[in-house]
Amino acid sequence: MPRFQFRLRTLLKIKVAERDERRLRLRDAQQAEQVLEEQINEIAVAQQATFAAARAGVRGEISVDRVLQTSRYALLLRSQRSHAVEQLRQVHEEVERRRAALLEIDREVKTLEKLRERQRDEFRRAENALEQKMLDEIAVINHAVNGASRV
Repeated sequence: MPRFQFRLRTLLKIKVAERDERRLRLRDAQQAEQVLEEQINEIAVAQQATFAAARAGVRGEISVDRVLQTSRYALLLRSQRSHAVEQLRQVHEEVERRRAALLEIDREVKTLEKLRERQRDEFRRAENALEQKMLDEIAVINHAVNGASRV
């Protein structure tokens, strides 16, 4: 008897490969998002340390050079943080786009898989019906042969 062949199996393979590729791209974007979050946290720690050092410097002797240096460093940190936050916003948007694309292709794959299962079930039902028909014909022939030999 013939084996079941899903007519759209090539399309299903393409969609599965595309889904896997989109998963990898989403994971890459999520990793970039995590790196940026860590950078922002590191900058925040550096800012707090700078402010603490500036406050400690106020108690002792005040050096104009040190104040200027601390102010420049604080400004640099603020700028870096602002830039990192903007990058994080952009990466977050990209993560959401990639997540939506993954959900879309995942739905397509599931639809094709359900179609394949339905067609496989229909194939089995048709195969079982054909087998039953053949068994019925064999039974009728056996009955006819056995009935004719008794007479």
